[in-house]
Amino acid sequence: KKAAMAGTQKVGVIGDTIAELTNSISHLRRTNEYLKAHKEFKTDLELREAVEENEDLIQRRLEQIKDLKEKMNPHKRALPESRKVVDKRSKVGMHENQGKAGGDKKNMDSDGDEKNKQVKGGFML
Repeated sequence: KKAAMAGTQKVGVIGDTIAELTNSISHLRRTNEYLKAHKEFKTDLELREAVEENEDLIQRRLEQIKDLKEKMNPHKRALPESRKVVDKRSKVGMHENQGKAGGDKKNMDSDGDEKNKQVKGGFML
C-alpha cells in the first residue's frame, strides 16, 4: 500500500507541475500577443527579441510537459511495429461493435480524454 501511495503522490506532484507549466505557457502566449500588437513591434528590436525568447521558452515548457506525461504514463510510449502484440480474436469472427449503428466507439484514454475509434469491417482501428 505504501508503494501505491507513493506512486499516487508522485503522479499528483507531476500533475501539479504540468498545471503550472500550462499556466506559464498561457501567460507567455498572452504576453506575446500583447507585444506583437504594440505599435512599435516592427521597429523595436527588443520587443521582437522578447517574443522570440518567449517562443523558445514555450517550446521548452511543451517539451517538459511531454516528458512529464511520459513519466506518468510510461506504458503509453509507442512500441516498434515488430514488438506490438496482435490480438488473435480481432482476426476471426465479428467484433463486438460490428453491425451496430454509428460505427464509432468512444473510449477514454489513460489521460481521461475521449478518443474515437473507428470500426471498419467489424474491427477496431
